[in-house]
Amino acid sequence: MESIEPPEAEAAAFPAVDRLRLVLLGLLGYGVLAGVLVLVVVVLAVLGLALANLHAGWLVFKIAWLPLVVAGVVLRALWVSIPEPQGWSSTPSGSPPCSTRWTRSASG
Repeated sequence: MESIEPPEAEAAAFPAVDRLRLVLLGLLGYGVLAGVLVLVVVVLAVLGLALANLHAGWLVFKIAWLPLVVAGVVLRALWVSIPEPQGWSSTPSGSPPCSTRWTRSASG
């Protein structure tokens, strides 16, 4: 039976491919959000034209709140902030199992 290697092993073997894969995944996520936002803008534009031409303002206003809420949620999803990590810093003397690994990896 063939064993499956963990993704960390593949990432260590091919760091440029792994980095490219992560960048493409991030761009895909932003692309999906941009597509949803464009769709919402198109729906709002159609509703605006309907409001101008049909003179059914109250009905269009009742329908328009849903795309406005979706647009707000998508715009909020695009606002990403990463807080500074809280915790303690590690030193080689403070964690012996890690220090032996650091020494081994530093020596080659």
